[in-house]
Amino acid sequence: MAPLQRELAKLFIKYPIDLSRQMHFENGIEQLFNKSFLQPIPSVLEERALYEKQLILSIRYQLNKDQLILQRTADEMNTYYLGQLNEFNQKSNEYIQNSTCYELIETINEINTEQQQLEGIIQSVDLQLEILYQRKLIKEDHLVRLSIGKKTNINLPYLYFLPETNENVHMSVQPRLSSC
Repeated sequence: MAPLQRELAKLFIKYPIDLSRQMHFENGIEQLFNKSFLQPIPSVLEERALYEKQLILSIRYQLNKDQLILQRTADEMNTYYLGQLNEFNQKSNEYIQNSTCYELIETINEINTEQQQLEGIIQSVDLQLEILYQRKLIKEDHLVRLSIGKKTNINLPYLYFLPETNENVHMSVQPRLSSC
């Protein structure tokens, strides 16, 4: 609903109308929007969705069974790479070990969870900001704006790899960093 409301706001800025007509129009659009989700899916579409779900599960099972990977390639051309999972993992590990662009800070596992890592980073950053504030190197408004301890939707970015193939059909990997 939020994207629709943003688009309506843009529309009313571009084509201003009086407030009562605007509110009436917004309420009507919201009712139609909500009503569209109450209508049942036609049986043909429901059958197709179930068939496609079964097909995807079958493909996923076969990929796991044969230890294959099917992943979008790094070329952004809507092409996919199908290859051996162990080769892909080996190339990814080699990239991390040989690259000087990245430094492994910590491994996330059952003992050292992502949440624990995140809390440690947040405490460290907030502590350093507090030290800067106490030394009068930053102002209070900077401390408040830069402090992250009270924010709720914080995620750690993570490194992942996309396969990249060349004319010789040799596969390499290209690193990507997730955005939070």
